[in-house]
Formats: sequence, C-alpha cells, structure tokens
Amino acid sequence: MAGRSRQIALAFPMAPGHNQQLFEGIAEYARKKANWLLSAGPETFSMSISELHGWRGDGVIALINTKRQEAQAAALGVPVVDISAAMLATRFPRVTNDHRVIGRIAAEHLLSRGLWRFAYYGVRGVWYSQERGHGFIDRLKQEDCEVHQWQARSSIRRGVGWHDWIRELEGWLARIEPPLGVFAVHDNRARMLMDVCRQMGLHVPHDVAVVGVNNDPLTCEFGQPTLTSIDRNSQLCGYKAASLLDELMSTRHAAPENLIIPPGALIARESTDLLAVDDPDLNMAVHFMRSNFSKGIDISHVLANVSLSRRWLENRFKRYFGCTPHEFLCEVRVEHAKQLIIGQKHLTLAAVARECGFGSVRQLREVFHRLTRTTPREYRLIHRQRLQDDASL
Repeated sequence: MAGRSRQIALAFPMAPGHNQQLFEGIAEYARKKANWLLSAGPETFSMSISELHGWRGDGVIALINTKRQEAQAAALGVPVVDISAAMLATRFPRVTNDHRVIGRIAAEHLLSRGLWRFAYYGVRGVWYSQERGHGFIDRLKQEDCEVHQWQARSSIRRGVGWHDWIRELEGWLARIEPPLGVFAVHDNRARMLMDVCRQMGLHVPHDVAVVGVNNDPLTCEFGQPTLTSIDRNSQLCGYKAASLLDELMSTRHAAPENLIIPPGALIARESTDLLAVDDPDLNMAVHFMRSNFSKGIDISHVLANVSLSRRWLENRFKRYFGCTPHEFLCEVRVEHAKQLIIGQKHLTLAAVARECGFGSVRQLREVFHRLTRTTPREYRLIHRQRLQDDASL
C-alpha cells in the first residue's frame, strides 16, 4: 500500500542542462515512490522559495543561494534539501559536487594541451566558485605554472548590467599575454568569455583555450567553437537529493551529513582542441588529425595536407609527444570512443567505430585494448559500475 500522497515542491528553475538533469534524477526516484506528487510552477515549470509562502506540503528540494532564501525555506516548516552550493553552508542538508576535484580536472586537461600560462574566471562571494578555483590553482602550483584569476561580480545576489560584465572581462584579458588556458566557473561564463575573445581578436583555442562546467548541450554546442566542459553527474545529484529528502520526511531525525557527489567526465570539444607547441607545421598536422580523424584518414592524408616528409613528421612527433604520428592518431580516436561509449549509450560498437574513423569493430577493439588495457564493453561496464557505486554512497 502506497500510503497517503506526499507533496514535494521543486524550488529551482527548470532550465536546460544541469537543472534539467537534476529534475530527471528527482523524477527517476519519484517514479519508485507511488505516493510522491512533484510540484513546480504552472507556466515556466519553475518555482522560487518565496512562491511557496503559505504552501502546505511535505518536503522541498531547492536551490538556496542567499540567506533570505534560507530563512524563507526554514519558515515553511517542512524538510528541505538544498541543491545549491552558492553559500559555504546552510541549515539544511545539501547534495553537491566535490568542486575542488572539478577544478583539478580542468587544470589537468589544460596542462595536457601543452600550455604553461593559465587563468581562472570565477564569481565573487560564491562558495562553489571559490572551491573550483582552489582546486584549479592548487593543481597548477604543483607544476610551477603562471596562474592569473578574475573574480567577476555575481548575478545571484544583485543585478549587474551585461555591458559591465563585458567591459570588466575585456580589461582583465587584455592584461594577460596569450597563449592562455582559462577555466571558467560554469558554461555560461565560459561562453561569455569566448564571445569577448572574438570581439578582441583572440582566437579560441589557439590564443585562449577554454574549459567550462555543467556540460550543458545547448551552451556547449551553440555557436563556434564548441565548448569543452566537465559533466557534474547532475542526474545522480538529483536522484540522491530526492533519496535524502525521503529519509528526512520518513524519520524526522537530525539532518544527515551533506552528500558529496563526484563529478563526471570532461567532454573535450573545440575550445581546447590544440597542443601548444612552438612549431606551426606540427600544429597544423595535429589540427588536421583532430579535425578529420572520424573520416578514416591515415598518415598519408596528413602528409598530403601539410606538405611535409614522413621522416620530418615522425621526428617531430617523437620529440614533442613521445610517440609516432600513427600512435597519436590512434589516441585521438580512442579518446573520442571513450566519450561515445560513456555518453552515447544507445550507440552500437559498429556505430562507435564509424564515428571514430576505425575501419571495423575489430580494429576498434584492438586499438582500444592496446591503449586502455580494457575492451570497449569492459570500459562501459566499469563506468556504469562506478556510477552505481556513487549512487550507493
């Protein structure tokens, strides 16, 4: 018997990307509870804490970004789970990511691009921005890299004009000599940064390589170049938030500890598609490989495009990358295969092989195993098991 219905309010914007995936995770958990009724705004499917004044329900999952919102949530007198990390802490249990790990992932990716000068583009007074910045900068300090940072005014607590944001960002970027690798606190800020680079005549990624956070398909794929971004396991965050709320409503005991969800994978796209070596011909060869690997090219196509001898290309690749051009091309294909295997679960191995430029599934399996010591199927199962382990935390 399901028991009486439980009315659950979702007090956060139903925007595409991260928030939408949070909702999907919450909905997945709610489907297992026959008596859960999810409530959101009637027009935009969004609801704020203030709109719940006088509401008589059983629990709330909310983005609590300010002290005022915290007080409004407390006044409701029902269990609340916070899915924001804008403040260091609230009086409510929270589900969030390990934001320092997110920063480290961004740093390691930009380091792998061959860069030596970096910058963090964050927002002031926002706890998760501070944490991501610490993770990013601490990792780069281990390599004795040059690191800059800019903390923009936040739009969470007060309105800031678009022109003011653009002008401040232009002034900051103008003071740093390219090439530069920038980690932006989230995808929207990363896209704004790339727009400013274009206005200033800076090329992304060759002058400024950019990494964002949230892996929002709309933001990442909108416009040129596409944006490299770190996935946050948002659906899992939503699922765990719903599970935590269920526990609070059932026991009414002291609030459990906050839940920290590991981030997902970094999805590499055009905004970091470079290797910063001081050799224009080599850069041209690398760019050709990264742009055409899915077309089934081999090294003869690369040589024809850059008009270089095979001996020269072999020597340069071994000097800069420690591998042959063929090995480098295989690594590019396998990295893309990993993303498809994890992110496009509906794809067959035959489709993955075609998308990555392999001649057959057999070739995909052989190269994948040589570079990763696992088969594509094993790699997918390992990732799936890791997500299940995260869900059981």
